[in-house]
Amino acid sequence: MPLEVSMSTEEQVRLSIHPESPGGQPAPIDGQAEWTVDGAGTLQPIDATSCWYLAGATPGDSVVTVAADADMGAGFVSIGDTALIHVANPMAANLGMSADAPILKTEAP
Repeated sequence: MPLEVSMSTEEQVRLSIHPESPGGQPAPIDGQAEWTVDGAGTLQPIDATSCWYLAGATPGDSVVTVAADADMGAGFVSIGDTALIHVANPMAANLGMSADAPILKTEAP
């Protein structure tokens, strides 16, 4: 089942992989993981196993896919994973009440 993340258009999230062997032990990958996004967000690489997903300005869903080479030799064995990112407009955090400068009652409209 893919990872699911919910966030607002004002946010970003760090995505990372932690490769494991079939027995659940840490396992290396050959080279850097390759990240792609299908949707309104963008990706910024951090290191060989992680990246930032930056939400786009438009609400909606994006699918982030990551692929890596599990074969530590000359061959290539692709393994991958996906994340479904739900992006919504941010909720109001305050009402931002303001006041005009006071005027005399006789000047009121």
